[in-house]
Amino acid sequence: VQGALRETEEEVGLKFKEEDAKLVHSEVRRIIGEKHFNDIVDVWLINYDGEVDLSNALTNEVESVKWCDLNEIKKLYDDGKLVPTLEYIFWLHKKLQKDKEKKRKILKNKKNNQKSKEKSQYFDFYDDVKHNSHRDIAW
Repeated sequence: VQGALRETEEEVGLKFKEEDAKLVHSEVRRIIGEKHFNDIVDVWLINYDGEVDLSNALTNEVESVKWCDLNEIKKLYDDGKLVPTLEYIFWLHKKLQKDKEKKRKILKNKKNNQKSKEKSQYFDFYDDVKHNSHRDIAW
């Protein structure tokens, strides 16, 4: 994370804290396509909704910056304007969307289970009062 934050500040002039960054993917790549290629890909997610001013960068490694949605990135990639090793962006995006949907379903199920449990407690109590009986079900 320290390396990612340092590079972000050096190359595009944006400074973030460690707690702002979340590691969403990490892999060691040995072969890409048919080429032997050794690198480590760490993808960090940092939510940021602001402008980027390269005059704040500490190096001149980056010529220009532009915010793009996934469709624009795909077009740049397909047109050969991005390096081929960035292909992981597209399958990673799909994976993150699936993970997000999975979490949404889990939260929805938890809420439904809680509502069901609350209804069960109500009906259990109602049954006790109606029949003047004791509770045999503990919640």
